[in-house]
Amino acid sequence: MKIGGSQIGLKNIDCSYDITYQKFVINNANAFDVLKKLKEDTKASIYMIGDTLHIHPPYVEKGGDVVYDFSVNIESSDLKYRKKDDRKFEVQVDGVGLDGKKKKIVVGTTGGEKRTVKVTSPMSDADLKKRGESELEYLTYDGYEGSVMGWLIPFVAPTYSAKIIDSDYEYKTGTYYVTAVTTTFDENGGVRKVEIGKKVSN
Repeated sequence: MKIGGSQIGLKNIDCSYDITYQKFVINNANAFDVLKKLKEDTKASIYMIGDTLHIHPPYVEKGGDVVYDFSVNIESSDLKYRKKDDRKFEVQVDGVGLDGKKKKIVVGTTGGEKRTVKVTSPMSDADLKKRGESELEYLTYDGYEGSVMGWLIPFVAPTYSAKIIDSDYEYKTGTYYVTAVTTTFDENGGVRKVEIGKKVSN
């Protein structure tokens, strides 16, 4: 698929996601818009390393390991801790089938907290369900959600496993999949905002 690679320095694509689009309509959109739409529709892990664009199923790839400790190398955070047993979800996927007709696929706990995922490009029922299950997996776990702000060291990138240590509340310590990293610089130096997704281990 050609998505204006020159806009983002793209030369290669490494894609292991098997969700198939029957038709994908692009209207007055740049490469970033297209990638954002793909990520929203499929929950795929999409990122650039060098000149290679990576598109993979969520939480599958394993990059490296990093440790963040509230008493050592976390400058600030917006983390919130939640319990899986306290929250039940019913995820509804509003999509378009391969025949062009509107489809509604529901997964999760009936009567649970409702979330709606909108998929605007044609997909099979199986792929729409896969999208809903991916959202459900993202929502239901004991642990943190949000991001931490750290310094340039240690290095971290999407697909890394980040262990977050809280010595005051040991039950909150866990390892999470890194979904995005934003590095910024100012007169005080460089910082990394590390966004976490699914908890992968205690």
